[in-house]
Amino acid sequence: MSWNYAAIKCTHGEEVWYEVCECFPDMPDRIEADGIPHTNGLSVRGESTEELVEMLRAAADDIEKYGVVNV
Repeated sequence: MSWNYAAIKCTHGEEVWYEVCECFPDMPDRIEADGIPHTNGLSVRGESTEELVEMLRAAADDIEKYGVVNV
């Protein structure tokens, strides 16, 4: 099973924001009316600042490539 980072658009009334999530596009049996299966927003962590930066870069690269999860 493959996964990638993506953005998820969140709304509450007039307020709109985006969060980082993990999505699982190769799970067609789990695709429902709300789009590609995905996690809720993530907390990005690392055991060092270098690891944190690496994870943030990977997430940014994936978000630029895959965009916003359709929910």
